[in-house]
Amino acid sequence: MSKITKEEALDIARSNISSLFHIEITDKWNAGWVVYGAERLANCWYITFSPSLTGTSTGATYLLAISKENGSVLHSGAISDAPSIDKSTPVSGVRETGRDCRFIAYDDGTVLDTSTNLMWTAKDNGKKIYWANAKRYCENYRGCGYTDWRMPTLDELAGLYDKTKTYRSVCGDDVHLTELIRLTCFCAWASETRYSEAAGFNFYYGEQYWGRRSGGSDTRALPVRSGK
Repeated sequence: MSKITKEEALDIARSNISSLFHIEITDKWNAGWVVYGAERLANCWYITFSPSLTGTSTGATYLLAISKENGSVLHSGAISDAPSIDKSTPVSGVRETGRDCRFIAYDDGTVLDTSTNLMWTAKDNGKKIYWANAKRYCENYRGCGYTDWRMPTLDELAGLYDKTKTYRSVCGDDVHLTELIRLTCFCAWASETRYSEAAGFNFYYGEQYWGRRSGGSDTRALPVRSGK
């Protein structure tokens, strides 16, 4: 059986990594990489990349280890002590805890959408909230040490909707988005306003709507950070 070439490994990598990220490939193991069970990753192509949010490193370099024998991905996740890590960033040392297609969850309570380079909180505020308070909640959120959280736009919320994904929210209604982002009810506030109304997105029907800023018993606050 022929070995997996460098070009074939890059094709595999690009099918797993957003095109937004610059990737590098080598077949030489770096002694600075800290990976549990690293001894199993021999005879591989090693692809590394560092996502950049708001113009700065997320604090971790990520590694794909692709077998030269059959092209299987033997490792996919953060490498905590690679030389390129910026130790001064707020989320340095975060660990990947799960994946769902384009979404990657981390142990600091964030979820990265690799298709848009947006970082989301893994859960909403947890209860009914008026629009003004939801906006304040998002802007004052300090998860992972970042200070640039904000309320998402309608388009950003709509981009999360996925009819093929379903889970039951705490309030009893189905929600159609990745299970890595947990809504306690089926609607989330958006940043757009008009007169006395504010926009929201319904994750049950997959529709945007307008409602009173002082309404929204089913609507929650879900902070996001922008990629730049």
